[in-house]
Amino acid sequence: MDSEGRTTPPPDRIRASEEHEALRQFDSGSAQIESPRHPQQDYCKVSPPFEGQTYLVAMVADGVSSTASAAEASRSAVEWFVRELQKRVEKEEIDKEVVENTIRLVNIFLLSEADRKSRDIEDDMREKGAHLDSYNLAYNSDMFTTFVGIVIIGDKVISVYLGDSRLYLYSGGQLARMTEDETKAEELKSRGVTKITKKDESILTNCLGADDAEQVLDEYEVGRGDTWLLVSDGVYHVLSDEELKQILSQSKDAQSLANDIIEAVKAKGVVDDTTAVVVKVK
Repeated sequence: MDSEGRTTPPPDRIRASEEHEALRQFDSGSAQIESPRHPQQDYCKVSPPFEGQTYLVAMVADGVSSTASAAEASRSAVEWFVRELQKRVEKEEIDKEVVENTIRLVNIFLLSEADRKSRDIEDDMREKGAHLDSYNLAYNSDMFTTFVGIVIIGDKVISVYLGDSRLYLYSGGQLARMTEDETKAEELKSRGVTKITKKDESILTNCLGADDAEQVLDEYEVGRGDTWLLVSDGVYHVLSDEELKQILSQSKDAQSLANDIIEAVKAKGVVDDTTAVVVKVK
């Protein structure tokens, strides 16, 4: 299921009538709500196993709202990740290195798109005899987005993230956060600074689409009964980890849990684009 609500897999994936054993290993669901301030800039996707493969990919990307292409950046990052991973898996076995190389290719694509946009804008301005300052040029051309994703294959889970979208693991009745927020606020805290502002919490120190982007990868063992949760900051800025734990502790299917998270955010007040993806390992 993607963030536009499509659930029918394209032809190159397993058809429902030809259900692969891997599809029965997972239960997944996703839900979103739009910010009251701007159109949706989050994008998410759960990609079922490709035919002949036994892995699942789940992702959440949150386009940086200080750029005009926020929604395009998040969508492109997710779709390109799935596409590039599929190209690679046809030639080699998926492992941590493959996932790392794939996200690097996504970053190269975003940088190339930003460069293309910048050249087009500059050419257009020259034709019109107008001038566009560097700040507005960057606003209209940069392709920045956070990204968090997991690839579940065999007995392992490979995670990758950049920015402040989060990954959680609910297992054995406990909720653990598996990522660190890459923000100015967290950087200041690590230096012992106690005066942290709301603005500091919204300034990213790492993201896809940046020249100096640095992906963080980890690998975990798959556990039967584990629940993986991927969210944008619109979730955890409203709901505490304890509230998320209470929701995930319910005996419900993944889609219902994702819906419950969004409903809980709505009940407390939506402050930003909000996305939740839930993957349960059966």
